[in-house]
Amino acid sequence: MALTRTDLANKALSKLMEEGGSGQSPAAEDTAKADSAIDGMFELLSETNVYTVADDQDIPLAAFDSLALYLAGLIGTDFGKSEMEGQQRCDLAEKKLIRLTAGRPTREPLAVDYF
Repeated sequence: MALTRTDLANKALSKLMEEGGSGQSPAAEDTAKADSAIDGMFELLSETNVYTVADDQDIPLAAFDSLALYLAGLIGTDFGKSEMEGQQRCDLAEKKLIRLTAGRPTREPLAVDYF
């Protein structure tokens, strides 16, 4: 089963609402607000060499929860959460994502410098 950006937005919203325990599916406008932050999040994580998502319609399962946590941290202030709480979520998610890619071979060709 492929995990998509809509799944990611819904998971981030469920992480934000888990304290409230509403148990309802998120409203369409909330999902749209979360979805609008996904491209910026992917760009930020890629530019800072934390994690790169190649296809937003096929998000790897290993990174899915951490990406949802990071997204929840980014959009948390829009849903009544404090900036500090959002920063803590982002920091925790970033550590998890870095751990996923640490030590993984890059498969890039080795640059050779001949004399």
